[in-house]
Amino acid sequence: MPFFYFLIYLILCLTIGLVGKNQPLGFNGLFLLSFFLSPVVGIILLILLSAFTVEHSQSK
Repeated sequence: MPFFYFLIYLILCLTIGLVGKNQPLGFNGLFLLSFFLSPVVGIILLILLSAFTVEHSQSK
């Protein structure tokens, strides 16, 4: 059963990395932050980076 939980955790981290591959931190940064801190922190960071990226691109 612990392997199943680890697999779900890893899939969540990979998903966050893939969704954020076009963000400033990229796949590696978001994946590693999600893996070592938690997927919840990764999702929050992804949302913040997405808002910053959209806001920054509209101001140009």
